[in-house]
Amino acid sequence: MSGKVQVKPQYKALLRPTEGLAVASLDDKVGYIDVAGKQVIPLSFAQADSFSEGVAGVAGVAVVVSPDAAPVADGNHK
Repeated sequence: MSGKVQVKPQYKALLRPTEGLAVASLDDKVGYIDVAGKQVIPLSFAQADSFSEGVAGVAGVAVVVSPDAAPVADGNHK
């Protein structure tokens, strides 16, 4: 990291990017932005974890998403 501002300050909170995506929050919803600041997964979740091994857990819809925002599992699987 260069220490320069990479994303225009517009989010309430940002987590450090993992696998090229950062958790971003605004108005009590979270989603994911890329390192250029482009929203790639809409801020529509109640809670979200950082990506690890290509997936991330999100709350509010009980689903695990991949970086392309495709669901890979849901909370209904037993």
